[in-house]
Amino acid sequence: MLGALFRGKPDKFFRGQVGGEHFEIFRTIRGRNSILPIITGWVVPNENEFGSILRIRHRLHLFAFILAGAGLSFSGMMAAQIVSGWFTPVGFHPFELLGFLPFFAVLFLFPYFFWVEVRKSRSFLVTLLMLTPLESA
Repeated sequence: MLGALFRGKPDKFFRGQVGGEHFEIFRTIRGRNSILPIITGWVVPNENEFGSILRIRHRLHLFAFILAGAGLSFSGMMAAQIVSGWFTPVGFHPFELLGFLPFFAVLFLFPYFFWVEVRKSRSFLVTLLMLTPLESA
């Protein structure tokens, strides 16, 4: 595991499967990253000009999606338990608001870091393939 931290850059920028007009790839990185987006795409002919149009879509790996859902469910149940305690004779204590941190961390930080990775991989793919982004994309 520590060896992965000290290796140089990977020899391949992307890994995955390419076949016909479709592909499914992901960026090669050192170490592990569970929110690394999977890039699916297809090539279609450009009917207005010379060349082709590359359509890409980023998605989260199914395991990471399930993990985020489980984390959101667990932290949501924890937050609901805290709120239900506010209606007891003991009442509300400001320190209990810290129990909401895991819920909001999963709810907001997980998508944020996913989209950071999407921007990295998309711009790297555009640069690598020397693509011209369309205005509508």
